Amino acid sequence: MFQIQHLARNMAFMLVLLCVSYLGVNAQGYTSMVDLRNVVGEPQPDNIVLCGESDTISVIIAATDAITNATFTAHLPPNVYWDGYVGGVDQTGFPVVFPIVNASPNDPEFEIPDLTDQTYVKIYFTVKADCGLASALQAQQPININYETNYTDPSGAAGSDTYMPPQEYNGSFFTPVVNITAITPQSASIPADLNGSNQLVRDITVSQNGINAYVDNIV
Repeated sequence: MFQIQHLARNMAFMLVLLCVSYLGVNAQGYTSMVDLRNVVGEPQPDNIVLCGESDTISVIIAATDAITNATFTAHLPPNVYWDGYVGGVDQTGFPVVFPIVNASPNDPEFEIPDLTDQTYVKIYFTVKADCGLASALQAQQPININYETNYTDPSGAAGSDTYMPPQEYNGSFFTPVVNITAITPQSASIPADLNGSNQLVRDITVSQNGINAYVDNIV
């Protein structure tokens, strides 16, 4: 039974490495990272609305040897922020707690559990974007997120790896587009009234035309 379980574990880890290799990864030292966009069953950052809803980014962190005292940092671009949630699972699907090391909204850092050879964790965290990101999206500037691990390697030395997904995150963000489609009456004037009893009522029709975006209030 032990041999079967050990073989199954090795096969599962090989599948992870194949997935990591296929999706694009940077393995400089003892960790490999990859974002899990387009991986079936994983949370997807497919509906981050500027000035609105946040969504979840998923990253897998795999070890090629024993590491301890490890942390994971997401370096977010301007106008994109950590929204306060972090969670995840280990390779068995058991929930993992990722204590917060640095709650910076731009560079959140979390502890990750000690990993041994052929083990991994998946970390999930939410991000949001403010309206300032609209200009970068309109200019088609690449929106990238850089990931970093820091750890103690098997020799006791400090190690660090970085990873930037080859695919930018532009497709994860959606911009509301608010248009005024009608004003009735189009023009009117308010007569002078010392008693302040005159009122002007106009109907204004507003539409939201941003694809996959929404607006829940207008000021």
